[in-house]
Amino acid sequence: MTRWWRRSVPAAALPADLERQQELVRQQAVREERGRIARDMHDVIAHSVSAMVVQTAAAQDLVRSDPARAEQMLGGVADTGRHALAETVRLLRVLRDEHNGLQLERPPGLANLDTLVDEFRASGLRIDLEVPDPLPVLPAAVDVSLYRIAQEALTNALKYGPGTATLQLQITAGGLLIQASNPASASTGNGGGLGLLGMAERVSLLGGNLTHGRTRDGHFELSATLPTVMS
Repeated sequence: MTRWWRRSVPAAALPADLERQQELVRQQAVREERGRIARDMHDVIAHSVSAMVVQTAAAQDLVRSDPARAEQMLGGVADTGRHALAETVRLLRVLRDEHNGLQLERPPGLANLDTLVDEFRASGLRIDLEVPDPLPVLPAAVDVSLYRIAQEALTNALKYGPGTATLQLQITAGGLLIQASNPASASTGNGGGLGLLGMAERVSLLGGNLTHGRTRDGHFELSATLPTVMS
């Protein structure tokens, strides 16, 4: 006959173990969220600095021939810089906060897409935009990720392309599809920078799919599908 012995565990040890497990889960959640915040910081800074460089170069060209227009563009540079500074300070404040690292203001989403496109158009990028009307109601994580994907795609088009881009959003059976395309210059490459890596991480985290690369006709294209219902 086999006898089984049950090892007794002091009752006081159970709450302590549970507290340690809960703390580990909390710390992991904070690390993951701060990783997302770090990608947000890259998006904000890359977008803002690229726009400021392009606007400043354009103002330099106009400073003698059209001083009023140059002054207007420099005002846009200042506005972009102030916005980037405010966003950076907000994100750094969150990163420094050890106890409230997950308490964020509502990030931008598809409702802010028109404003984003207008900013890039003001920087000289010609954009053909197609979006569903009305915009779908999305989970917050999908909403901000679609905005960031659009921001990164337009930043790359402004930085590397000859000044034109298309941006399309479609509701499909698999979720929401975002596609971006711009003529690629010789320096564009096939897309292996930190911005695209951040996009891939965001899309993977949400259970979506991302593809990008140079086409035979000399365009750089990016396509991402994100689920509209989170499991």
